[in-house]
Amino acid sequence: MGNQLRSNSAVPSPKEQKPIYYVSRALADVETRYSKMKLTALALRSAAQKLHPYFQAHQ
Repeated sequence: MGNQLRSNSAVPSPKEQKPIYYVSRALADVETRYSKMKLTALALRSAAQKLHPYFQAHQ
């Protein structure tokens, strides 16, 4: 994962998934020492915050 969090949304199709949106951000120095569980939670939280308008538009 390095010093970035990455997330993407995909649209399933019969043969493959195609990405429709990418989200990334650099990790702060202290975040680079997080456990994998905390990094996963941070990635989910960050993606939810950045994609909030998209989620609101598609309720």
